[in-house]
Amino acid sequence: MSFTELGLNPTLLAHLEKLGYNRPAPTHTYLLPHILKGTDMLVSSAIGAGVTEAALFALLHQCMQAPDSNLACVILTPTKKHTTRLIERMHALAGNAFPDKIISDNYPSTAHERSEPLITISTPRQCLAQLREGASPSPPTLLLVETDEIIARGAKPALLELADLFSTKPQVLICTGRATRSVKS
Repeated sequence: MSFTELGLNPTLLAHLEKLGYNRPAPTHTYLLPHILKGTDMLVSSAIGAGVTEAALFALLHQCMQAPDSNLACVILTPTKKHTTRLIERMHALAGNAFPDKIISDNYPSTAHERSEPLITISTPRQCLAQLREGASPSPPTLLLVETDEIIARGAKPALLELADLFSTKPQVLICTGRATRSVKS
């Protein structure tokens, strides 16, 4: 199977090809159709298996398919360092498809201020603080990266509070190295 057969946006396909992604990994082939359908997922895998990448490809695809929408996605990471690395990775995957402001660590104050997609990448505590300051709590997709590490760093209460604050139930994608009881709950 190819990335084209998975139905990814042509602009994204071109960027992936430039980055050396010639064929999807088995993880991509399995996960992308489920993510693109809006399925909630809890995926436990070894580092480097491509789970987070599959989720990132799907989020970028959705944003590229609706460039004039106010689609919002939130990606939560364990630390600010992880956040910075993931923002850099998203910009590399997107190429020049988006201005820098579309992929950032700032949650929008209201959905009405935007007329383009937004991917917010932050730690759970940073996202929670921004929501408490009046940000619009309505992401259709919530991706948790290295969820076991987020919980190990004591952020589970922030995750639970975030779940209560979102005005609509988002699609939830949980990527973790270990699907412990704490991650599952």
